[in-house]
Amino acid sequence: AKYSFLFEGGSPDAVYDELGEFRHADGGFGAIEADFGSNQPSVLSTTHALQTFTELELDTSHQLAREALDFLVASYVAEYKSWPLIAPHDNSQPHAPWWHYSEKFDEGWSFYRDNPRPEVLGYLYHFGSDLAAGIVEEVRDAVIERLPEIEALDVHDLACYTRLFEIESSPPELAHALGEHLPGIVDRSIETDPAKWHTYCTTPLEIIPSPNSRLFDGYRDAVIENLTFEIEAQAESGCWEPAHNWNNTFPEAWEAAVHSSRQHRFQVSPASRAGSPL
Repeated sequence: AKYSFLFEGGSPDAVYDELGEFRHADGGFGAIEADFGSNQPSVLSTTHALQTFTELELDTSHQLAREALDFLVASYVAEYKSWPLIAPHDNSQPHAPWWHYSEKFDEGWSFYRDNPRPEVLGYLYHFGSDLAAGIVEEVRDAVIERLPEIEALDVHDLACYTRLFEIESSPPELAHALGEHLPGIVDRSIETDPAKWHTYCTTPLEIIPSPNSRLFDGYRDAVIENLTFEIEAQAESGCWEPAHNWNNTFPEAWEAAVHSSRQHRFQVSPASRAGSPL
């Protein structure tokens, strides 16, 4: 549905319908994160849903978005000044090792100060929520205080900050702090050596996925080179093989997922390729 919307003039209603399949009665989303098989609603999957809204510039007043914001507000933990990525679970559903829940899970994720805090803050500004006023100020101040402490970040943490950076409705004091500190953090975190892109690293495209990104001009050559690298890595079936694995946990589920991706042949027309955002 996303592909059809971006490249073939498809309707946004089809995207809303597909997102609705992952939505729960409380407004949260589940099962969108590929490495976490549980269908329980989570902040993790809800942020993935809102990424679709922002990437495709969908209607910010849509019911799916409004109720997702209500879920995020209800999920806020004041003690952390952030949002737990997932709720406690019994580890029975297929998942990657890093989603294995334990009593020290929150601590292991540094109480979510870098992921998902800045990203969720961006959505609170972008979509707006009458329920979030007190939360917004508290989290804004925490993010501004955190930025000067950061040397470099993992790809997923860094993406949370760059998604916030792209939100045009953030207040001047936050925009100033991001503009002052984020470019240096990106420089220290991003890998521009093509010889290392086949390893686990932060590639340019993962942080700068569009020429509309505010960071694009500073990394134009690296992004274009990275795009070429990814095109050449596409398998004959049309898929891209995962660059990671689950370290032999839930091996049957992992193999089934990889097999499914290999079998899903996705034909891209020349006209669609010509319309690529890059």
